[in-house]
Amino acid sequence: MSATGAGRVVVGVAASAALAYGVYRLAKYHILGRWEWVTVGKVTALHVYPIKSCMGTSLESVVLDDYGASGDRRFLIVDESNRFITQRQEAEMALIKPSIDPFSQMLTLEAPGMPPCKVPPTKDGFRYSVGVWDDTLLAVDQGIEAEEWISSYLKRPCRLMGMASDFERPTSPKYSPEGGINKAAFNDGFPLLIATEASLADLNTRLQQPLPMNRFRPNIVVGGDGVKPWDEDNWKQVRISGSHMALCKPCSRCKITTTDQETCERGEEPLETLSKFRAKRHIKTTAGSAADVFFGMNACHFAAGGSLTVGDVVEAKVWVW
Repeated sequence: MSATGAGRVVVGVAASAALAYGVYRLAKYHILGRWEWVTVGKVTALHVYPIKSCMGTSLESVVLDDYGASGDRRFLIVDESNRFITQRQEAEMALIKPSIDPFSQMLTLEAPGMPPCKVPPTKDGFRYSVGVWDDTLLAVDQGIEAEEWISSYLKRPCRLMGMASDFERPTSPKYSPEGGINKAAFNDGFPLLIATEASLADLNTRLQQPLPMNRFRPNIVVGGDGVKPWDEDNWKQVRISGSHMALCKPCSRCKITTTDQETCERGEEPLETLSKFRAKRHIKTTAGSAADVFFGMNACHFAAGGSLTVGDVVEAKVWVW
């Protein structure tokens, strides 16, 4: 067969395959299938991270406000240029333990080798424009005591900032659900992060050393026999105890996931392993770049005021055909 003839055969085969795939998708997503709510598991853990990139707090229940889980990422550490600092630059931030008194709202900072620092949160202090990725946000300086404490611990000039009273930060319109609140605090981009125990378990089978869920810093962890690895990729929305959330996009992961949250030591995992089966090309997502890898799902909620509790049933809206 000539080269021209062989080329025609290849083109014909490719065209036939493309046509067959198109017919399959038409049947699956427009003729034979439908969206249905199904019970997929239960909430097995809830976490908030009062200061972005610092130690998280595990809770039995959380309330959703306009910015996600109440108390989550409401404070931010910035450098001399008012740019945000995270564990990407300072791994030792993992050992800063912030806690908020539920009655007085006093913020306490603790870290190895440091005395506790009491910070009365304020929205009425000096206001600054701070940079978080491509966003410029209004934030309020939380005082000289916090500044000196954090600067001493991280051994560089830093300040603690809080959300201003008129703080506004919309989520990406490309991925935000119609009808959602679609606001974020100092999160990387979305108010909530959902992860599943099944996906972590599958990832751990591929690693020489299993990793805990805290490497991925989720707000909501879903477990139970009904959850299969990476099922969350196919959940369009979830309902938990009357609260309704849309899963916006897979969460791209950075080197914070390679940082041991107990020791601050860094390695290559899980990014190296995730790159082999959870890159953009593997999961067919429109999010991120070709170099990104993904674990967990970013989410936006539709209403404030709902309460989530460990043990709550989780329903997901999935495509059934």
